[in-house]
Amino acid sequence: MSNSRLSYRYAKSILDLAVERNSLSAVAADMDILQRALQQRDLLLLMRSPIINADKKTTIVQKIFGSQLSAMTNSFLGIIIRKHREAYLPEIVAAFKAQCNQLSGVVTAKLTTAVPVDDQIVQKVKDLVLRETKKSTVDLQVKVDPFVMGGFILEYDDKLFDTSIQQKLQDLEMAFQENKYVRKF
Repeated sequence: MSNSRLSYRYAKSILDLAVERNSLSAVAADMDILQRALQQRDLLLLMRSPIINADKKTTIVQKIFGSQLSAMTNSFLGIIIRKHREAYLPEIVAAFKAQCNQLSGVVTAKLTTAVPVDDQIVQKVKDLVLRETKKSTVDLQVKVDPFVMGGFILEYDDKLFDTSIQQKLQDLEMAFQENKYVRKF
């Protein structure tokens, strides 16, 4: 089974259970905690280590998170570890968040520009994404990347709008490499 299918299935199972038991907000908060924790290299290496057995990992996870996580999330983590799927935990958490956003009518978008943008432009981008996706809310992440040089890159759902100068330069380079000019002498 591919990683994305596996992640999707485990995320769907915890999401469905959380909806069924009316504890979606608690589980979503737990997933935020897990996502932040899994950004720590040591914890991620621990989860991916085939040398450390499942019982030891379960004990460590219980000591790290203890009462921070709900009983449902703790049980879910226990199942994940027992089934030897803990290496896929970052992907499972990301899949859960994506499914939760889809269920809630939230679209995640990412705007990359060369310089910081003001709130008026951010609001226009949010309005554009809302109009295009017909969702109720936009979670817009704004990033500044000087490599863009100018213009912007907007990503949401499966769409990418790249109007950056860097992209135009790459397109121009490709056109020159084709060299459609043929000398006639």
